[in-house]
Amino acid sequence: MVHLQLSAYIGSSVVESADIKERAHAITTWITIGEQLRLLNNYNGVMIVISGLTSAPVFRMKKTWEVRQYMALSLGRARSLTNEASFCCEGRRSAVSGVARTRSWHS
Repeated sequence: MVHLQLSAYIGSSVVESADIKERAHAITTWITIGEQLRLLNNYNGVMIVISGLTSAPVFRMKKTWEVRQYMALSLGRARSLTNEASFCCEGRRSAVSGVARTRSWHS
């Protein structure tokens, strides 16, 4: 429930900005926050930020994403956050399945 509320807040903080440059700045700010969450190994927080930024209302704002040169870099940064979070989740899944296999093997 909180995950959905935070994602909605992130999306609305971008969409409610009146100016394209303000929206671009909001996107960059949220990506920076996502990077900090990743450094803290808070992958749930990273996924919340990504969820908010990839929500339909935000993602459809093509002019906002194209506003400045660094916005392309920001999108790349967001994608790298997604890839790293997915990698972490994949690592956790394989570790859990390895533990499950070990337990069933010894049972």
